[in-house]
Amino acid sequence: MIRHTRNASSSEWVAVGIEWTCLTEQLRGMDDSLRSRVLSDFVRPGDHFLPLGVLSLSVDSLSQMTIDDLRRLPGVGLVKIRNLLGLSRRVIESKAKCEFARPSTHETGTETLASSLSAAHEISELEWSQWREELRELPTVREPIGRYVSRLDELPSGSWFMPLAEFCKLSLRELRELPGYGPRRVGAIIVTIRTLLDLRSAVAHLPAVVATWESREIARADAWFVAALNAPSQATYGDLQSEVLEPLTRQIRHDLGAAHVDLALIGKLSPSRVRQIRHDLAKAILVRWPRGEQLAQAFLGGVNSTWTNDDMEAAAQELGRFFMNLRRAPRFVDIASHPARFQPARPYWGTGTADSYDSMI
Repeated sequence: MIRHTRNASSSEWVAVGIEWTCLTEQLRGMDDSLRSRVLSDFVRPGDHFLPLGVLSLSVDSLSQMTIDDLRRLPGVGLVKIRNLLGLSRRVIESKAKCEFARPSTHETGTETLASSLSAAHEISELEWSQWREELRELPTVREPIGRYVSRLDELPSGSWFMPLAEFCKLSLRELRELPGYGPRRVGAIIVTIRTLLDLRSAVAHLPAVVATWESREIARADAWFVAALNAPSQATYGDLQSEVLEPLTRQIRHDLGAAHVDLALIGKLSPSRVRQIRHDLAKAILVRWPRGEQLAQAFLGGVNSTWTNDDMEAAAQELGRFFMNLRRAPRFVDIASHPARFQPARPYWGTGTADSYDSMI
């Protein structure tokens, strides 16, 4: 099939030349920190048909080129130059600090998530570097990404315990080139970091408010354990089921899928696969709820003298599904020896990897 292409008219080239002259004047007047950046830092994944020969140039070098210089580049025509004009306008519109698009109050959770996922695929190297700088200022940068990602199965289990600081060391290109990290996993990391910064920005004007990050299910189980430790005689096995075991089951179903909590399915699997499922389940709870096992251990000690032996056996067995190191007859530990609410203990986060966890089981 023969394709017919229309040659650009002289008037189109004149219009492009005039716009390019105006843009280069604005580029030359920009801040030195932006003019020194490489043009590719402003490119987004959705950008296509750009003159590849200029993407490695600095913004300052680009601003010195004339329209005739661009036309002499091999393989560069009107379409690529027009796309370059659009990229140049983006450079001019860039600011020293990245401004995040805030969801309006009438947006639903689905709309907000969709906008975040869209942003993950439209972020430029410059925007990513600014996000990394802002994240380094947060105390959460030392905590594992597995505590903050929306779903744990969005990332390989080996990275759950990696501190956010490790991802701050990588450029966007390096992040996308990590072995085994496709668009879905890279998008999950970008959305997680953006959401953390959005949360920080949302409460910045409320100095009396302390922002924390816990899932609804984990927060519910944590609050009940703290209350039960203060009044162990009032705790019942039925409450343990509804306030701890069921929320944790829902959390695992959300993070890893129903196969990790459906006992009927698990019973049909090989012993090695069952061990792997238990291993993944316990790792997921540990990264989501670092002090959960300590609270569970103290709780069993608190009710040891008031519950029947059958209830104790059932509680230990059910909690043991989530906490593999739980002991059957623990010594009572006073609530005063445990971290305060919203200040979870982090005894296994020092290395930033799962190795310290693997040595526990």
